[in-house]
Amino acid sequence: GTTSSDDIVIIDNLGLGLNLTGYPPFSGKLSNVAIFNTALPATGTESVESLYNYGTPPNIASYSGLQGWWELDASATFDGSNWSIPDASSNSNTGTSSGMTAANLVQSDLIINAPFDSFALDFDGSNDYIQIPYNANLTPQTGNFTISAWINTDNLSGWHPIWSTLNLDSSVAAVA
Repeated sequence: GTTSSDDIVIIDNLGLGLNLTGYPPFSGKLSNVAIFNTALPATGTESVESLYNYGTPPNIASYSGLQGWWELDASATFDGSNWSIPDASSNSNTGTSSGMTAANLVQSDLIINAPFDSFALDFDGSNDYIQIPYNANLTPQTGNFTISAWINTDNLSGWHPIWSTLNLDSSVAAVA
């Protein structure tokens, strides 16, 4: 969703599926996580509507304001210990998995049509997450920003962070 980051001062790495709050971590399948430094309009070119495009999303690498885009698909590489998650936005914000194995890359039951492959990373809700090194462009300090993701959660009850980071005052900025 689109949100405002008024008075957020981020000091830590960005986490996907990470539990920083005492709440359970994300459990389910996650794909196509994108962060924009602007509020995307609901409809039109480069909009929220165009991100999903009835199951056939466009290549968003050229969208203005795109700061990071992790497809969480077969473009990721597993070295026997961790996944290396490339940033498809060309901004070089490569993430590294923790708690995951080669089995975490699964055929997705998310409804995604060609040209995108039907893979996702499966988070177990226990210790799986992706850490992306701190970059101020990924955590807008003022104004509006948009976070987009394809999500298939295993648990609809409670609060399970998809995106989170630690603020200067030790509070947590998160989207669940």
